[in-house]
Amino acid sequence: MSKSLVLAGVITALVAGSAVASDLPNKKKAPPAPVVEVSPFDFAFGASVKSNYLSRGISNSAMKPAAAGYFEGRYNDIFYANVAFNTIDLPTKPAGEVDLAIGARPVFGKLTVDVGAVYYVYPSAGGLNTYNGVTVTPGVPNYFEGYLKPTYAVTDKITLGANLYASPNWGNTGATDVYTSATFKVSLPYDFAVSGEFGRQFLGTSKTYIGSVRYPDYNTWNAGITYTYKQASLDLRYSGTDLNKTECGLITSDPKGLTSGSNRSKWCGNTFLATLAVDFVYSELKK
Repeated sequence: MSKSLVLAGVITALVAGSAVASDLPNKKKAPPAPVVEVSPFDFAFGASVKSNYLSRGISNSAMKPAAAGYFEGRYNDIFYANVAFNTIDLPTKPAGEVDLAIGARPVFGKLTVDVGAVYYVYPSAGGLNTYNGVTVTPGVPNYFEGYLKPTYAVTDKITLGANLYASPNWGNTGATDVYTSATFKVSLPYDFAVSGEFGRQFLGTSKTYIGSVRYPDYNTWNAGITYTYKQASLDLRYSGTDLNKTECGLITSDPKGLTSGSNRSKWCGNTFLATLAVDFVYSELKK
């Protein structure tokens, strides 16, 4: 075969290949994905019913059932402000308890630090409570606390935490208030979790007009199991303190103890607590 024939064959093949390639559809670049702007604002809300409203081991509902609700606004998943309402039954007979809080929850790897302040408001609280000529509770028990609540994710199943609350005017009595505690939570299969807390409440001495009472310090604890299904949860818990009934009466001014003359109360004893709650986060509802 001559060189001229070989060269002609090569040229023919190249031309044919170019023709085939020109017949193929052009591959156009995919349009850029639309930019989705994520709002820095979010909010959460929820409600609960419970067999007893306990605060640091002491009943704020006279050992009776209670209900609660809350709303929280969030910015950049760090800053927040919330309002919560609880039904209560206290000697000053307020219409309820309103908690107003503001704070931040920055995250540093496995460590989350929640720092802020809360103001407890008791609307329509009555005047000074006096028994046998002695004033035992302030008329308006509104007060504020600052708090620091770090949590650390040891693993994706185990979380350890601590709490520190402090106020110069606990319950508007003039007594100082410092509460510290350690917590844990362990996530289990099938949406169960166990958790617990052990705390120490330190209290000071009240104002002179309510007797300059030296309130007792005490330990409190709780442990329980929680089942979560979507936005609903059921928590079963056992809670207690090391206060005796006389010390409990001194802290709570339980009307039953005052009117009977025993000055004792059952509001601080070991007790079982059941809570049914629903919690929603707006950004998660949109998914």
